[in-house]
Amino acid sequence: MNSSSAEGCNQNSIRRYSRNLVIFLGILTVLTLACGFEALHLRSLQEGAARDREEALQLSDQLAFGSDHLTSAVRGYAATGDPLYLDEFRRELEQDKNRETALVRLGKLGLSASERDLLQKAKSNSDDLIKLETEAITLAEQGKLDQAVPLVFGSRYRDSKKLIMEPIQQFRDSLSDRYGQQSEDLSGQARDWAAGGLSLLVLNSLATGAVLTLFFWRRVVLPLTSINRSLRSLLSGQKDVVIGYQEEASEVGDIARSLERYRQASDEAERQRWLKNQLAEIADTLHQAETPRQFAECLLNKLVPLLGGGYGAFYCWQEQEDQLRWWGGYGSAENCETRFERGQGLVGQCQLERKTIVLSELPDGYVKICSGSGSASARSLILVPVLSNGETLAVIELAGFQAPTAQQLEILEAAAPTVCLNLEILQRNLKAQKLALELQGYRTSLNFSQARAERLLFAEDPS
Repeated sequence: MNSSSAEGCNQNSIRRYSRNLVIFLGILTVLTLACGFEALHLRSLQEGAARDREEALQLSDQLAFGSDHLTSAVRGYAATGDPLYLDEFRRELEQDKNRETALVRLGKLGLSASERDLLQKAKSNSDDLIKLETEAITLAEQGKLDQAVPLVFGSRYRDSKKLIMEPIQQFRDSLSDRYGQQSEDLSGQARDWAAGGLSLLVLNSLATGAVLTLFFWRRVVLPLTSINRSLRSLLSGQKDVVIGYQEEASEVGDIARSLERYRQASDEAERQRWLKNQLAEIADTLHQAETPRQFAECLLNKLVPLLGGGYGAFYCWQEQEDQLRWWGGYGSAENCETRFERGQGLVGQCQLERKTIVLSELPDGYVKICSGSGSASARSLILVPVLSNGETLAVIELAGFQAPTAQQLEILEAAAPTVCLNLEILQRNLKAQKLALELQGYRTSLNFSQARAERLLFAEDPS
């Protein structure tokens, strides 16, 4: 794979997609949690507003209670002159201080300006009423109950009392309206945030399901399952196994391409072992040949079936005759040519050019492949030169019904040096045998001449 493809793999890797998906799902999760927390926060604010409203209403009741307590005590004292009512009045005014306590606590609740004005108005009117109540108490202490009673039960007192209770009631109404609207707003916002969180949760679930189904299942699980099946097929020794997903620009594609490189390396190693074994068998077979005919037949009997052919011939260069002579054949016709001059025919041309000649789609009848049941025309022809030091020692001619494969051509070219080595050995052996025979002939002739000379010598000797 080239660098651009590798770069494409890095740019579109599963790791990158997974990181982006994790970031996307993480963002969805964070947004979902944020919506949930915001909804909870708004619910908490709503509950806090409800508590503040309840507390403010209670404090307004306490403010009204303080004023009513003073009214009850002063009326009781004015009507009866009983000092217990006076003590109760002073205890409320000086010790219990319900009005002041309520106002202080109300001031801490974050009231609006109008609400503070209403409270301040109620407090001011209450202080004015206390002055009237103090006047009634003074009359009662002097024994002037007939004057004190009309003062605290009359219209003036009721009007002053009304000026206190009306602002308090207005305050309560304003408080109820404001907190009610605030509670409604917070409730609506909380619902919106909760709905948004629920929507994000659904989207997160759908995205997670889509990632698991569409991405990891299709981009990881299925490819790895297919690659695993291919790997098992390779381990079982099956041939022509296709490793899928090599075009994937991801880690899965890297695995597939690595397995494909391993498969190619394994096939190449197996092919080399097979080639070496075949060459070793050819060399062993040729080593046993003692005659040219045996050499040619041993070679062709091995090469022709190995290449799936049906015809073969072996031509060896004869220096004395300056031509190629037929040494042996395989499935050849009886009338085939047995001698070729340099450059004559394809055999001579192969010897002259010193390179392999391959012909396909031969015409009918060009080369006949014969058997016991009949004959047929070959469709392809191969001529391989056997070279030694740049010179052609022999030519191997093969024919078959199919065009030769690259592997068949490779074994032919690889076998040529082995054939050359064994051919040279055979030729040296043949020369040695010829010299030995000639020497034996010379020795026999010499012995014969010597014996004849001795006979003649003995015949001429008179003694």
